[in-house]
Amino acid sequence: MSSFQRFIAICGTIALVMLAIVKVSSNNVQLDTQRIMEDIRRDKAAGKSRYKTNNPEKILVNRPVRPMHPHLSDTNSEQIVSDSPPKMSKRTSSWLDNIRQWKVHRTDRQKEVAKAFQHAWQGYKKFAWGHDELRPISRSHSTWFDIGLTIVDSIDTILIMGLKDEYSEARDWIANKLTFNKNRDVNLFEITIRALGGLLSAYNISGDQVFLNQAKELGHRLLPAFNTPSGIPYSDVNLGSSTAHGPSYGGDSSLSEVSTIQLEFRYLSYLTKDENYKRLADNVITKIQKLSKKDGLCPMYINTHTGQFTSGTVTLGARGDSYYEYLLKQWLQTYKQETRFKEYYEEAMDGVIKHLIKKSVPNQLTYVGEMHGSQFSPKMDHLVCFLAGNLALGAHNGLPAKHLQIGKELTETCYQMYARMPTLLSPEIVYFNTNPHGIEDIIVKPNDAHNLLRPETVESLFILYRITRDPKYKNYGWNIFKAFEKECRVENGYSSLNSVKQHGSYRDKLESFFLAETLKYLFLLFSDDDDEGRMIEPVPLNQYVFNTEAHPLPIINNF
Repeated sequence: MSSFQRFIAICGTIALVMLAIVKVSSNNVQLDTQRIMEDIRRDKAAGKSRYKTNNPEKILVNRPVRPMHPHLSDTNSEQIVSDSPPKMSKRTSSWLDNIRQWKVHRTDRQKEVAKAFQHAWQGYKKFAWGHDELRPISRSHSTWFDIGLTIVDSIDTILIMGLKDEYSEARDWIANKLTFNKNRDVNLFEITIRALGGLLSAYNISGDQVFLNQAKELGHRLLPAFNTPSGIPYSDVNLGSSTAHGPSYGGDSSLSEVSTIQLEFRYLSYLTKDENYKRLADNVITKIQKLSKKDGLCPMYINTHTGQFTSGTVTLGARGDSYYEYLLKQWLQTYKQETRFKEYYEEAMDGVIKHLIKKSVPNQLTYVGEMHGSQFSPKMDHLVCFLAGNLALGAHNGLPAKHLQIGKELTETCYQMYARMPTLLSPEIVYFNTNPHGIEDIIVKPNDAHNLLRPETVESLFILYRITRDPKYKNYGWNIFKAFEKECRVENGYSSLNSVKQHGSYRDKLESFFLAETLKYLFLLFSDDDDEGRMIEPVPLNQYVFNTEAHPLPIINNF
């Protein structure tokens, strides 16, 4: 046999071995997912209810839950018990008690934010009640999931603001009209963060069992998304047929879609005593962490069949953002016991600082760009502004102090994205100038100039104020709120804009997250000292983590 023939034979042998390894690995991944799904089917066949438990919620304090709906009496209250969790302070207990007794203290600015919510709510009631979202200009509605999304997404905002009448309306609709038994495809990520998160948060705040019952029903209908060869969930689920598939455009699942369900699924497991939700969601993070990355940074697409990344683009904007957000928040949600999440997050933030954070020209604004393969782009979505608050929150919990400094710098940049526009509102996407001869730091392309009433900047303002007590963050938030009032308020609610460079360029869409997130964070930002000089902190950051739709979920020991 010649040397060339021997070389060909060796290559063939190596190829066969590698093929076998890949096949075994793929089979093992599929068996893991099949095993979990089989556990679920076996429990169901054995008559084990995932909806009943003698102790549906063990949160952070011993006291009876007093349901807020007038049809429920105190004699039906359930006793919440503790598993040696962190103790709530009197201040924490007080804000929950005040909400449940409709004794919410509001500052003057909070009153204005609550009025804005009520204005939007009235328009929604009049022209879109029971539908997903309001179109305030055309006095109509839009249907996405067909679950009354605005109601479900914003009911915890109503509770936090202490709006009794609006709560009664929303609660009754959820109890009597909301159904998930529909032959309709929904996005796993969106319905989890908005609907499941909203229901779980409303249950935690109010103690009303109707929200937990609906959350359990929805959670069960989302499980088919995980029935994939890799355990990486499909992006879309049909709520009625118990089927799931990839996106309609034929692509892969995005990083944020598969890695931003973990807070909600873990808490649902905790409440129901059904570990399958947590196991399936945790399995996704475990598999992602086994993949090759660049300094903790992940590409934005992942294939549900192979479980491998399929894109070279790294972004903290759309389709990537909340993966990084939830690494930190999973560590916090587990009372800092699951230290692997902290390690994943620190590695990723080191990668962000090394590869993505740059300074603009000429005024040295700190921004977060993207990587397209090996090429850097100075593009930054408004969505990226979440990172400022996330970095500050991590530093507040013992992570490197430089994270707080970067968080402050990014917050300033995000505010400048508002302050430098004619309407004083930020565009959806900006580019930062890297030309040494450039005059303007921030560049806005015509197709990127729209504003969707997004919350990420006011979210970071809220967190930065809570941590630093610097009043400038309140002032920034008030300026943004006034701009929303001037530019986006219309007769029947609020409208997103086609361009922040033109006055009155209405887009005719009121996103549910304006009520669920933007107004909630503004309301919380404007909390103030009481008469004795003590800070009133509804939803304290040492007792709650906010999911990526601003739904607060409790930090719990011994998950």
